[in-house]
Amino acid sequence: MPEIHDRKAWLKARKTGLGGSDMPAVIGVSRFTSPMELWLEKVGYVEEEESTGDMKRGKGMEPMIRDMYQEREDREVLPAPEMMRHPEHSWMIANPDGLLEDEEMGHGVWEAKCPRSYTFATILREGLSYEYVAQGQHYLAVSGREFVSYAIFDNENWKMIVLSVRRNEKIIAHLIEIGQEFWHCVETRTPPDGLPALRLPQGRKKQELVTVDAPEWTETLRRLHMARRIEREAKKLKEKSGLRIQAMMGDLEHVQGGGAVVHCTQKEGYRKLDLEALKSAHPEIDLERFYARAAPKRVPRVYFDKEYGDGRQTR
Repeated sequence: MPEIHDRKAWLKARKTGLGGSDMPAVIGVSRFTSPMELWLEKVGYVEEEESTGDMKRGKGMEPMIRDMYQEREDREVLPAPEMMRHPEHSWMIANPDGLLEDEEMGHGVWEAKCPRSYTFATILREGLSYEYVAQGQHYLAVSGREFVSYAIFDNENWKMIVLSVRRNEKIIAHLIEIGQEFWHCVETRTPPDGLPALRLPQGRKKQELVTVDAPEWTETLRRLHMARRIEREAKKLKEKSGLRIQAMMGDLEHVQGGGAVVHCTQKEGYRKLDLEALKSAHPEIDLERFYARAAPKRVPRVYFDKEYGDGRQTR
């Protein structure tokens, strides 16, 4: 494909196929985009989102990560075409960060990643995420190359790890199969509701404990655990920040600055109805008649193993 130097033209070209960053959403392992959201972008119902802060950070850090990688691995990162297309499956496109040539591993693809520290620590502990694997194998499928080398940099702690993965024909075949179905949905403007998805064994006794060993199940639970952890940390940060603001304001009630306006005025204390006192004072009243009940529903209660470092349940 010809070089694409204009971002608007590049975004337009991205709508002509599925790129490496699209594949995690297509197969249902993306933390950021669902298959439906991606489909809406590809058919033109919604515009592709502008680059996020994380994306801009990664793009800005890429030259430095490339230099660190080349010095550490003693391997030159060659420029890659801005857009590559699979010779047989024209819907498969790719724009890797670079190309590699290695005497032992052969022709490769280079990818720079600059995740947040939590994600970096997760990769150190558990290995590459399904998102990174799907993107890398997609690039290998399009380019016909043999391996992908990830330079993963934690800019908060100034650490870099290098992980190289060889071409996996089984994964590539899976990506092509699911991607082909998804792209057919785009071409026919049919929402991708029918794409393959994990469904646990059915028809068993409700009380029976069913063992599941499937990547999609494990990835979904990992996301839940991560979300709960982020939620707890956010709650702590919110409480600490609120107390710090209150302490800095002292007796002041209205302050502006730093891109915000803060009001801190006296409020009435929290009040609630004392049902026990009401029952004691008026035992003749049937309080059950005054309760509003929501419709019953099933709510999963998840208990994580100790390996997660937190055995508490979450809903």
